[in-house]
Amino acid sequence: MAILDAKGTIIAVNRSWCELIRVRVPEIADDGLGLDYMALSGAARGRRGNQVASGIRSVVCGAEPSYSYTYCFDGAGDPRWCQVVLRRFDHEGERRCVVAHEDITEATLAQRSLREAAERLLDLQE
Repeated sequence: MAILDAKGTIIAVNRSWCELIRVRVPEIADDGLGLDYMALSGAARGRRGNQVASGIRSVVCGAEPSYSYTYCFDGAGDPRWCQVVLRRFDHEGERRCVVAHEDITEATLAQRSLREAAERLLDLQE
């Protein structure tokens, strides 16, 4: 988890965030503290990136209370899925955002297996 200020700068992180950064982007110093979250996340790349960047900006600037997105990445040769949730809150009169990354690979694979099984059953009925 990371806390962003009103400009989207990472101002605080927890241990899980530090571990995520060390594994996914080891070249980043200080666990990303002081960096722009959108630049760090790569949210500004491509068409999907533009949508994600817009959603992040909407929370950081105060237009929306929350935003979430899911992405797939290569985790040691196997595809992995992650859901990112941003939520805005006020702390001592300052707007802040909390960013949480959750590995949803098991749930995603289970959904795929269930969908494939349902398709097979439908094929058998025909």
